[in-house]
Amino acid sequence: MSARLSAIAAAVVIGLVAPAAADPVADFYRNRTISFYIGNTVGGGYDLYGRFLARHLGRFIPGSPNVVTVNMPGAGGLNMAGWLYGRAPHDGTAIAIASQVLAIEQALGSPGTQYDARKFAWLGRAAPVVEISYTWHTSASKTLDDARRRETVMGGINPTSNTVTYPRLLNALAGTRFKIISGYPGTTEMHLAMERGETEGATKTWEAFKADNGDW
Repeated sequence: MSARLSAIAAAVVIGLVAPAAADPVADFYRNRTISFYIGNTVGGGYDLYGRFLARHLGRFIPGSPNVVTVNMPGAGGLNMAGWLYGRAPHDGTAIAIASQVLAIEQALGSPGTQYDARKFAWLGRAAPVVEISYTWHTSASKTLDDARRRETVMGGINPTSNTVTYPRLLNALAGTRFKIISGYPGTTEMHLAMERGETEGATKTWEAFKADNGDW
């Protein structure tokens, strides 16, 4: 402990008597703007996480750059991932929040995969994700057994989205009879369809559900 304190004290003294070394990272980011891309529509779970991160991220980057969010929805985030891989600046001024299944979609050869997930610089994870599938209160399917007995219409975004993948897995593994209507731009539109009676249910992360739909 005493050796560590001596080292800290020496560092402080050196910092006082010697000029500070230049920080090339801070010099690069100072007075710059980072574009934080979100591959989903406004109001969904990834939009919530992305905007939360963008609000605070600049304080933790040397040079304190401005961080602005840019929504780039399409194909469950695959369009944004392809753009980030092939066309975005690769100098540290373009970052994104992407689906946790990005690498899996590439491994499965899903349509619309135009990137190599191995060549992305993975910065971290926003939150552990618990996905839930649920039905609107007017639906006759109120339990898992109900969903096994009757066909239940669920909204989905696209074939590579968790909103489609998870109900399909439940059909295969739990014996449910979910009928998935895909093509909605995002969870906001899926919920509107559910409230209008076009569908009976949807799939979303539990954390985003509590934050976005607490009044339900």
